Amino acid sequence: MLALLLLGVPALIALNAFFVAAEYALVRSRVDRLDALENEGASGAAQVRGQIDRIDEYIAACQVGITFASIGIGAVGEPVLAHYLKKPLGTPLGHAAAVTIAGIVAPRAVESTTRRSSGRIPATRRCVAVAAKRSAC
Repeated sequence: MLALLLLGVPALIALNAFFVAAEYALVRSRVDRLDALENEGASGAAQVRGQIDRIDEYIAACQVGITFASIGIGAVGEPVLAHYLKKPLGTPLGHAAAVTIAGIVAPRAVESTTRRSSGRIPATRRCVAVAAKRSAC
């Protein structure tokens, strides 16, 4: 059972990374470049242009995927961490330490992955700003 959980954590991290990468790709896409690629007949350019036109739906889907993957990481990762902390700390303290560590490390890890490389603006705030510009809020 522990081996299955150990395999699940990296798989969920990879799934989380996929959704984060998809979100960044949508937000960082330049419409003028997509128009040029579409005029050149590049495959997939029209599909991406359609996604950009409905970016609020795609960003929402990415956010749901990130949230579910993160919940899964916590649900699968906590028992694994507790297992390794059980021997030195005991069962109740091992679980308490695992939850505490997850509560401290996870928000910082998520925050660091959602920062833009050129600044300190979390991607979710930036996505809301982009979506607001595209719709008649």
